Amino acid sequence: MKHPVVLGALALALAAVGATASAAPRQSVVPPIFIKAVRAFDRPKFSGERVVEFQQGPNRRSHVEYVLHQGLNSRVWFPLGSQFGRQVIIETANERLHYFPGRNEVEVLPPNREEAFIRLRNWIQKPGRAIRLTTGGIDRVAGRQTEIGIVSDPRGNVRQRLWIDTQTGLILKRELLDGVGMRVGYFEFTQIDYNPVIHPGDFLINVRGVTRITLVDKVRRLAQRNNFIEAMLASGHGFSLEGVNLVRPAGLVALHQSYSGPRGKLSLFQVAGSVDLRSFQRDTNREVQFFGWESSGHSFALVGAYSEAELRSLAQLVGSNRNGL
Repeated sequence: MKHPVVLGALALALAAVGATASAAPRQSVVPPIFIKAVRAFDRPKFSGERVVEFQQGPNRRSHVEYVLHQGLNSRVWFPLGSQFGRQVIIETANERLHYFPGRNEVEVLPPNREEAFIRLRNWIQKPGRAIRLTTGGIDRVAGRQTEIGIVSDPRGNVRQRLWIDTQTGLILKRELLDGVGMRVGYFEFTQIDYNPVIHPGDFLINVRGVTRITLVDKVRRLAQRNNFIEAMLASGHGFSLEGVNLVRPAGLVALHQSYSGPRGKLSLFQVAGSVDLRSFQRDTNREVQFFGWESSGHSFALVGAYSEAELRSLAQLVGSNRNGL
């Protein structure tokens, strides 16, 4: 089961806003609360409880999770009776470990250093035309005073709202809006403690007989179980595998691999049979391009903010079968 933390979606949405061309005036003054939030990232020590909501097709799903954080280390776990059972997610400076007790396995992932924060920091350091940062008053979240930071596109459409603790800079609540203003992602702390008791083993997974599963292992496992080709983007070309899962758009079953690259995310899709995968290019941003091909009875597509020529070249690095290129 893939943990549905909404932060990755927020990062992608920020990337979409950031890539939008515009004639909007360049922002010269950044509200101080945004600067405080960026400076606080990875610094606070805290524990808390938060509600997470995310859009899954036509439905909204929500859950409660507990969080313990110290510097670059964090631990996420779930209440008794949660749909995520006794799963635990540990993140350090070097890796992210997702423990699944039912099969006694740990999925080993790259650390999720919160791309949204990195992009926000870049905007603050080099204000541009792509986004506007403003504020929207004072509110209270989890008993703390917060200032509302607003991220808008060049036309003034609000894409995010962030409730930032005015004292610590921690984001206690965040909403993600789509292009027409519907909320598609959300989290909110209901409890926060800035002086929790932390023990040395809090950021370790120490279970007898546990099996470590890498993302490459997961690609191979999903491919074998679902009759896909074990095809991945070759390493050593500036792209790192960050996520693997099955998606089911329009009744299809697709193997989806997510990579990080020099100019943002890149998705590789694979579907059995001859299928037009152009509908997988869901982002309306003109910079997000699509390149599809077929090989050995399977359809493939690369989707990302790269030129069609770059995607065509990258397709040559996928697996060993390159028919139709």
